Amino acid sequence: MTYLAYSNFADSELVLEELLIKNLPSKIKGGTDKHNSNIFLLQTKKALKSCNFIHFNSEQRISFMIFDFDTYKDREAKQTFKNIDSFLNYLNDIVGLEPTFITETNKGYQFAYHLKNHIFTNQPKALNYLNNIKKGLIQRIGCDEHGSIRNYGIWRNPLKHNYYFSSQINYELRDFKDFVIYDKSPQKRFKRDIVHRQLDNNLLVEGNRNNVIFLATMKWAKNKKGLTIEDIFTFASIFNQKAEKPLSDKEITGIARSVYRYYINNKITVKIAKKEIDEGAMGFTKISNLSYEKYLEEVKRRQKLAAQRTNEIVDKSKKREQMLKAKEFYIKMQKDKTINKIKIAVKKLKEENKKITNSAIAKIAGVNRKTVAKYKNLIGDL
Repeated sequence: MTYLAYSNFADSELVLEELLIKNLPSKIKGGTDKHNSNIFLLQTKKALKSCNFIHFNSEQRISFMIFDFDTYKDREAKQTFKNIDSFLNYLNDIVGLEPTFITETNKGYQFAYHLKNHIFTNQPKALNYLNNIKKGLIQRIGCDEHGSIRNYGIWRNPLKHNYYFSSQINYELRDFKDFVIYDKSPQKRFKRDIVHRQLDNNLLVEGNRNNVIFLATMKWAKNKKGLTIEDIFTFASIFNQKAEKPLSDKEITGIARSVYRYYINNKITVKIAKKEIDEGAMGFTKISNLSYEKYLEEVKRRQKLAAQRTNEIVDKSKKREQMLKAKEFYIKMQKDKTINKIKIAVKKLKEENKKITNSAIAKIAGVNRKTVAKYKNLIGDL
C-alpha cells in the first residue's frame, strides 16, 4: 500500500482526480443525477469535471471496492455520524484500514478502497475472493448490502460533493484477508464428503499427493450438478490440508482446472481402485493358509511393525508439540516487541504535542495502521 502526501486541499483534489483518471476506463457514463447517468458516454476527465454521478469500474475490471453506508441501527447514517470525520473514526475502529476516499451523500456516506492491481472479471478465483471480502466488510461495517455488493455501477463523483481523500492507495486483497466470509454451506458439504471418504490419509505422501487429490476430487465431482471451478478448487484445497506437507495453491489450481475440464465434458468415469481403500492403519491383509507356528511368527512380526509405527507417531507428535510451543513463544515475543514499538511512538507524539493518530503511530513505529488498530486497546486511548 502506498501513501501519497499532499500539502493542501487543492493538491488533494488534483491527486484524487489523477488517481481516478488512471484507474477508470478511458470513457465512462455519467450525468447530473442518477437517472441520466446511464445515457451519455464521456471522456473520463470530462465526466469528472461535469458529472455529479459517474460509473466506477467496468464490466471487465474492478479497480475500486466501493461501499454504501446509508443507515445505522435503523436510522439514517448522518443522524449518528454528523460529519465525515466521525464516520472515518468509526471505520478506523471497525476495519483499521483507512479508505482511499469518502463521499458524503444525502443520507450517509460512500467510501472506496483503491486496489493496486485491477481485478479482472474473467478471473473467477480472484473475483470470488474479492466478493467474499466485500461480504465480510458489509457485514462488519453494516453497509447497505444491495448498494455495496455491486462491483460496477453508478456512485457519486467525490470531486463534485463534499469528500475526504486520505491518499491511502494500492491496497491488495490480502490486506483484507481478516474480513473474508466464505459460503458456509458448500464448506460444510465439502468437509462432510471428505470425512466419509474411504481413501486412506496415509496415501497423501510426497510423490503421490497429486494423483490421490486428483482421484479424490474426480470421484467427488462425479454426478454432481451445477459445480463451478471454485467449488472444485475448494474441495481439492480442503482435502489437500489433510496431507502432512500440502501442495501449493498453484498445484491445486492445476488439479481443479483438470477436473473441471473432465466435469464440463461429462467424462468423469474414474473409480477408486481397491488398493487405495483403507484396509487398516498398517494395511495388513488377512492371514490365511499358514500353519499355527507360522501364524504365531506372522502375528509377532506384525506386532513389532505396529509397535515401531506407534513409536514413530509418538516421536512425530512430540516434535510437533515442541514446534508449536516454539511458534507460540516466537509469536508472543513478536507481539510484545510490536506493542513496545507502538508505546514508544505514542510517548514520542505526546512529548512533541502532536496529534495521536493510527497513521502517525504507524509511521514512527514502523508498522502498518492495521497493526496499530489491533493493539490500540493494549496501549491505551489514542
